Amino acid sequence: MIEKYKDKTIVFFGDSITDTCRTVQNKYLFGGGFVNMIKTEIDICYPNLNINIVNEGISGNKTEDLINRIDSVITKKPDVVFLLIGINDIWHPYDANITPDINGILSRLDYIINTLKEKQSEVVLLTPFLFPTDEHFEGLMPLFDKFMNQLYMYIDIHNVNHIDTYELLKQSSTFDVTKDSIHPTIFGHGILAQAVVNYLTK
Repeated sequence: MIEKYKDKTIVFFGDSITDTCRTVQNKYLFGGGFVNMIKTEIDICYPNLNINIVNEGISGNKTEDLINRIDSVITKKPDVVFLLIGINDIWHPYDANITPDINGILSRLDYIINTLKEKQSEVVLLTPFLFPTDEHFEGLMPLFDKFMNQLYMYIDIHNVNHIDTYELLKQSSTFDVTKDSIHPTIFGHGILAQAVVNYLTK
């Protein structure tokens, strides 16, 4: 039940999907996407729980960037960290005609998760996603599928606490959840937000 998160700090750690213009426009404290939706629902439905929501998404970040700034998250003493990262680790090298180092990505992800857990944070991995809307991103799908297969194996082997947001988004049509293959629409953000709220209230 969500009551167990009373007076707790929940951090959302990731890239532009978490950021959603928070750092670009510098006026949306919680961004314009799923984190803001979660904050709004919690404040309206559970006003007495005093849950502190923090958005630590930065556009363009990859796993190595999260490692470089993980101390800034740790200093906030999060009780829970929702982690959504990885698509840029695949996409950016692909655009530069470089083969992504999937083992390296998973190794860095493992470091992030374990570092946060060592600080007594509950870590929830949100699985990354890709829904091609053009030929360019269609070409990325084989690499992304390979990455996801290995990520799911990592999750199973290490019993990683996670929400399979990729699978949840798959249940809707591509152009309902994204217009550019990577970033969710408002509808897509709504699916992410509801998945997190369902986790918190289960």
